[in-house]
Amino acid sequence: MEPTTSELYLRSGDRLHLICEQRVTPTAVEKVVYWSKAETPRWVSVNVADDQLRYQQIDTSQPAAPYTINQRPADDGGDLLRSELVKNNVGRADSGYYRCRLGLGGESSRILITVIDSMSLSHCVCTVLRR
Repeated sequence: MEPTTSELYLRSGDRLHLICEQRVTPTAVEKVVYWSKAETPRWVSVNVADDQLRYQQIDTSQPAAPYTINQRPADDGGDLLRSELVKNNVGRADSGYYRCRLGLGGESSRILITVIDSMSLSHCVCTVLRR
């Protein structure tokens, strides 16, 4: 998954752009990458186990869906599938674990996204400077 980190910080209003490449095996029943998101309480660390999280599949079928997913083969042989998840103008509600998985039971990759409210951050800096 790109970016290749376990945790990524964004400011509110930034653009979320994740790229997932999954190897398609000859035994793979489904040749589609599913994206899902798990909301996480603030106390959850990067090291939380996947089975401790409740993921919701990201649905882009509605015209007003906030996410866009694009998929295509990443090589000439069709052995590698590339999927991109994009959301413009993120907010604090977009914080959480994002996971991509080939098919419903395939191998998965995940990343923790934390969106920081840029207004509260600037307020915090001003408060510290006044002391």
